[in-house]
Formats: sequence, structure tokens, C-alpha cells
Amino acid sequence: MVALLEALTVAGSMALVNAARRATLSIVGLVLCALLFFASLGFFTVAAYLALEQAIGAIRAPLAVGGTYLILALAGLLVLQARR
Repeated sequence: MVALLEALTVAGSMALVNAARRATLSIVGLVLCALLFFASLGFFTVAAYLALEQAIGAIRAPLAVGGTYLILALAGLLVLQARR
């Protein structure tokens, strides 16, 4: 009976370590993807802002970019709320 409990304890601890390793790798992968996403978003924002600034002027360009991000943020919140 003691050997069975020891075997179950070892198997359980191995499963726990394996699950923790997989979770850690998943989190690291998601963080790296998020960093790449935000870096690309920054480059696209700068390019869009400069193009808008040349097209419609220095005063309206920040309003257009800021309004676009506000609408995207509100749409994202709406999607998150709908998933609950």
C-alpha cells in the first residue's frame, strides 16, 4: 500500500511539473507574440500618423489617429463583454 502511494505521489508530481513547464512555455510564447504585435502597431501608427499629417494637416492627424484607437478600444471591450 505504501509503494502504491509513493508511486502515485511521484506520478502526480511529474504531471504537475510537466503541466507547469507547458504553461510556462505557453506564457513565454504569448508574451513574445504580444511584444511583436505592439512593436508592429507602433511602426504602423507612426507611418499612418505621418501620412495623415502630410495629407490633412498637423492638427487633424492626431484627432484621426486618436479617434481610430478609441473606436478600436471600444470595439475590443464590446467583444470581451460579449464573450462573458
